[in-house]
Amino acid sequence: MVLSGALKLLPAPKQRDQITCWMDIVAGTDPTGNPVEGYLRVGQEAIVVVRVRQTVGLDTRLTSCVAHDGSHESQQELLDSDGCSLDTSILPNVQERIINRSGSIIKLLYANFQAFRFPDRDHLHLKCTVVVCKGKCLMITPTVQYLVGEKGTLKSPNYPATYPDSSDFRWNIVTAPHTKIQLFALLETQEEFDYLYMYDGPTINSQLLLEKSGSEPLPFAVNSSTNEVLVRLTSDEAKAFPGFLAVYSTL
Repeated sequence: MVLSGALKLLPAPKQRDQITCWMDIVAGTDPTGNPVEGYLRVGQEAIVVVRVRQTVGLDTRLTSCVAHDGSHESQQELLDSDGCSLDTSILPNVQERIINRSGSIIKLLYANFQAFRFPDRDHLHLKCTVVVCKGKCLMITPTVQYLVGEKGTLKSPNYPATYPDSSDFRWNIVTAPHTKIQLFALLETQEEFDYLYMYDGPTINSQLLLEKSGSEPLPFAVNSSTNEVLVRLTSDEAKAFPGFLAVYSTL
């Protein structure tokens, strides 16, 4: 079988040119080994390795890994959007290692696995997302709230008092089929550290519609193209602010 990989980069805002990453498949159990050239046998010990060269002050983690047959007729989700293994018998949780090679600091994100393939396919494709964080990437369990209906209100926890540190709050909004969603919001977060996002769909892998931090004292509008959006507020470990207040309605 032949393995190939692809990476999607979700950078921290204003840091889009400060990360270089690439994926390798390494035979054996040493993540610092050389990439495979040619074939792997089904069942052979191997490692998927993402190598990241990153700027001081940034961090990375691996999420949303999917194995597919190239045509996407057959696929297997390996890591969820939080970077957790969905089946440790296929791909265990990702490990990390920092190495210094030729004066360059490289972060390795890797997981051991036994080579596998889909029936009647000789090629296996892996696709993963690298999330870039300003400061340290924190392994935070998201807090999710679901909102259903033609209109509603959402706000950060404790608003207008300060929201909690080191948090990941998410609101899934669903309206009637064939409608779109318009959201108006006020925002006050720690600039360049705590962010409000809005996605045109139910997950953080959906198209990004909004990415803001800092102060927006006047209401601003965001429109979706679907009847389902995800609103997300992330905070680091220091200096919390009031957050946001938003109302939504259908279009």
